[in-house]
Amino acid sequence: MDIEFEGVQVERGGRRVLDIPSLRLRGRRTTAILGPNGSGKTTLLRLLAGLERARAGHVSYGGASHPSVAYVFQEEVFLRQSVRENLELGLRLRGVNNGEMRRRVEDAAARLGIPHLMDRRADRLSGG
Repeated sequence: MDIEFEGVQVERGGRRVLDIPSLRLRGRRTTAILGPNGSGKTTLLRLLAGLERARAGHVSYGGASHPSVAYVFQEEVFLRQSVRENLELGLRLRGVNNGEMRRRVEDAAARLGIPHLMDRRADRLSGG
């Protein structure tokens, strides 16, 4: 799924923190987002995941207007939960049945190379 940004602007406190005239992220490819502190990397990811709203512009997800993406916070959000429980949470909130949820979580863990971390609590993971 390609994701396209057109004329996207995000502001906080009257200050523009993100300005993307045009950007296309190609599906089935790995994209790195690099930049110094304060350059808008996290804002871009939050916008991509639907956790942030743009003041102007549009984000299109493979032609759809609703995100079908996940966002994993770098900081521990649910400290008492395992990696598995954290990965399941978004799917559970979307009403995905248990069998499909298990399949998706196991697939994601395998692709990320983290099956050995699935039962570890979030507060026991390395920040790196």
